[in-house]
Amino acid sequence: MNEHQRKHDRLEIVLESEYTLGDKDDEIFTARVLNLSPEGLCLSTPDQFIRGTSLSLSIKLPSAETVDGEMTDPEDVILSVRSAWSLKDLFTHEYKTGFKILAPFPVNFNLLLGVYNRLTHQSSTPPPESHSN
Repeated sequence: MNEHQRKHDRLEIVLESEYTLGDKDDEIFTARVLNLSPEGLCLSTPDQFIRGTSLSLSIKLPSAETVDGEMTDPEDVILSVRSAWSLKDLFTHEYKTGFKILAPFPVNFNLLLGVYNRLTHQSSTPPPESHSN
């Protein structure tokens, strides 16, 4: 996909995830999210997906430290996604597949968007200027 066709920047981030194919939830597969945006993401898997393949995707968010200094273990973010493209990575021999996010579950999706917004804001904020006396 051409970078100029995207509405949102993709955040380069690696998150562990699991997925099931379509309505079949009896077999769970593992994957890694390589990047994400509010409308799409890229998964790395050993399997290739044809365009239009639907998945139920569960993304594992990393633990985070609360204001009190305690660690939280957030719930997984569960999304319905559909494949748009798939390419074999000749180095890793895995497939990188772009997915459009179809149906986020609102509360969990807001957690994922919070991670996206926090990290994209940090990466686009210029470092503070140093002043010498």
